[in-house]
Amino acid sequence: MIATEALATLDDEIAAHEAKLTEVREAFDRVAADPALSAKAFKAVQAAESVLRAAKARQAPLATQAEQEARDAALVAAEADAVTANALRADMIAKIDRVAQIAHGLDAAVGELDQHAALKWFVAARKANEGGAYVERGRIEGVGELTEMLTRAARKVQHVAADYSARSVQAR
Repeated sequence: MIATEALATLDDEIAAHEAKLTEVREAFDRVAADPALSAKAFKAVQAAESVLRAAKARQAPLATQAEQEARDAALVAAEADAVTANALRADMIAKIDRVAQIAHGLDAAVGELDQHAALKWFVAARKANEGGAYVERGRIEGVGELTEMLTRAARKVQHVAADYSARSVQAR
C-alpha cells in the first residue's frame, strides 16, 4: 500500500499548497496598487501555482498505482479465501467418504441379516415350546432409534451434498 500512503501524503501536500496559493493571492491583492510590490507578489503567485500544478500532476499516476495496489491486495485475499474454501471442500468430501465407507460396512452387515430370520426363529421356538422347552421372547430393543439415526444421517448427507452443489453453482 505504498502508493496509497503516498497518495494520502500528496493529497495533504496539495491541500497545503492550495492554502499557500490562497495566502499568496491575498497578499498580491493587498499590494496590487504598488507596481514594485505587485510584480514580486505576482511572481510568488506564479511560483505557488507552479508548485501546485506539479503536485497535482503526480496525483493521477499515484491514484492509478493505488488502485492497482488495492486490486493486488484483493487478489491476494481472494487467493487466501480460495485456499480456505478448497480445504473446507476437501474436509467435507473426506467426511462424506468416511460416511460412505461406514455405510458400505453397514450395508454388508444388513446383508448378513436373513430376511426370514424372524420366521425361522418362530418355527424353531414353536417346536421347542411343543417339546416343553423354554424359549426367550420379547422385543428387539433400539431398532426404532437405529432407524431414526440412519434416517437423520442420510438426510444430513443429502442436505450437505445438495447444499454444496447449489452453492457451488452460485459461487461462480
